[in-house]
Amino acid sequence: MLYAVDDDFNVFFGTRKCFGRYAALQSHNKVSIAVVQETIDPLQVVDMQGAAEEIPAESMAETLHWFTTQNDAKYYVKDAEDFVMFKIVPKGVRWLDATLGELQINDLEL
Repeated sequence: MLYAVDDDFNVFFGTRKCFGRYAALQSHNKVSIAVVQETIDPLQVVDMQGAAEEIPAESMAETLHWFTTQNDAKYYVKDAEDFVMFKIVPKGVRWLDATLGELQINDLEL
């Protein structure tokens, strides 16, 4: 999933209404996302729980413009007619870090 994160740890992503992800979020918007650093050793992970909110149509162009300045991936579905964006508002964020040789688990204050 392509995503971008703002200064408040909100995660933005897009999808299409024809995809299963959209239907799942319509029925249950509580989500969890884990992002693992590309190198597995030492382990570094951000784990977040929150609620996914659909971006209103009137804010979509502005949000998408910001998104593309943060994530310039060329393989994206943003030009699809049924494209929509979501914002995950975090309720909890945990940082797991083993760079010092032992796994440190830190719950971040929001």
